[in-house]
Amino acid sequence: MRMQHIISNRILSTTVGLLFITNLMGQWYKENFIIGTFFDPAIELMDNVLDSDKYLKNVELAQDAYFNLFTGVGVSLDMKEYLKLVNIHDSLGIFTLYSLRYGFSSFNSRFGQGNSYNLEKSNIEGWNLKDEPHISESDTLLNLANYYYKKASDKLVYVNLLPIYGFETKPEYEDYLDAYLTDTTLKVASFDFYPFHETYFQGTYFTNLQMITERAKDRPVWVCPLTVKHATYLDPERYHLYFMVFGPLAYGIKGITYYTYETIKKSESNYVYENALIDTLSTPTSKYFIVKDINRFVSQLAGPVIMNSTRIGTYHVSEAPFDLEPLDQKYLLNDMTPLISTISNTNILTGVFRSNADPSSYYLFMHNKNDQSYSNIYVSLKGNHHNNISVSAPVEEFASAKDTFNLPDTYYNSTYNETSFYVDFKPGELRIVKVMGVDSLLIKRSDYNLEISVAPNPVYDLIETRFVLAGNSSISLNLVSQNGTLAKGLLSNNYLNKGTHARSFNISGVNKGVYIVQLVAGGKTASCKILKF
Repeated sequence: MRMQHIISNRILSTTVGLLFITNLMGQWYKENFIIGTFFDPAIELMDNVLDSDKYLKNVELAQDAYFNLFTGVGVSLDMKEYLKLVNIHDSLGIFTLYSLRYGFSSFNSRFGQGNSYNLEKSNIEGWNLKDEPHISESDTLLNLANYYYKKASDKLVYVNLLPIYGFETKPEYEDYLDAYLTDTTLKVASFDFYPFHETYFQGTYFTNLQMITERAKDRPVWVCPLTVKHATYLDPERYHLYFMVFGPLAYGIKGITYYTYETIKKSESNYVYENALIDTLSTPTSKYFIVKDINRFVSQLAGPVIMNSTRIGTYHVSEAPFDLEPLDQKYLLNDMTPLISTISNTNILTGVFRSNADPSSYYLFMHNKNDQSYSNIYVSLKGNHHNNISVSAPVEEFASAKDTFNLPDTYYNSTYNETSFYVDFKPGELRIVKVMGVDSLLIKRSDYNLEISVAPNPVYDLIETRFVLAGNSSISLNLVSQNGTLAKGLLSNNYLNKGTHARSFNISGVNKGVYIVQLVAGGKTASCKILKF
């Protein structure tokens, strides 16, 4: 969790992508993905006067990494110098939030009653009201937000909320979120959560994402990836940065605010902060260039897809690779998952999105949660999508890729009405799969005349099958490979009565791979796929 009460002569935040803000039915709304950070480019002062040339170079460095919103701070500048700073941002297509996160005194001197210049009439984009507020502050902050909206309804009032691990119990955190998000005063649901510590992973990460996205409803959700080692948090590398951006993208988040952009000096905090994206001499670190890769991919591809699509759902193959708090079943891949039939790796998280412009086009945001690379991950989709599937270029190759999307080899199985292909992943990477010409979003295969389910899936040794017979019948139950070869006979010509049946089988002797559990009864067939480890 970030420290509180920094006194600094820096802008304390930044954000990316082209930003278009409007007021839709009384609600602030943005049409482009936001990418930002806390602790923005350093302000260069000479005798309390802004050194515009030096500051312009610092801002251009942020612009080159696709940042487009500085959330600002109430710095020790008079109004003339402050507006000069804002105009520099504006000239580069970068917007500014005026920050009140560390108190209201600096704000009152500019915006208070009787002031000759009202900031709501300026080209600032709004106000950064508070970082990590306590639940006891909710009434005051929401009333203050409403006050600002009455003065300037087209501007944003921004509050960044605490993560779940700042609370003793989940019900306490639910009360906290309800206090701030039950009504629609806050137009953005933003929170920070830094999962990677030096000795452990914070296991409630995806639980927190679920809670925020569910309560946000139609509001955009912003998250705060950590870029800097401090306190017990590790120094994030490419994998960690990928994870903290691409995992939330699968949940449909619409904004990123990195903490931090500039490195925090020892004089500005009780913590010791190591280098962030920009060091204390305003020089880019290696993490700057990693984040630039991420931001390019997000601002040019992933962000526009999210902003112009509707999220259908988000699904984990399993809770691997971390010791996660158990996920709600609706977030786990199963037979009822739309479009997706099988993914052959337990570490994959997938968000399913439908294009708003073309409802027959879908996007799968497939994220590798693990810190290992994987080749030829098997993916099977429900329905015939042969030659209608394309996969985005890898993140690191995106800038130089000839084509944004490439056509993989696809294989259509008419027996099971499924289309399969293979995808490679680097650690933490996101690959976007585009599926065109989807006539209907298959939930269950239409050729299922019998009902069968298998658990667990994936499986190591013991499987539990459950199936329903419409009448008394002689049945056979087999485990077959994808090419139809018998791998193991489970039941052969067993006569069973009408109703529901459960049978367990040991398949530890079967090789690893994707198999089909096939039930035959009364001349009808039902099947389901499993992944054997």
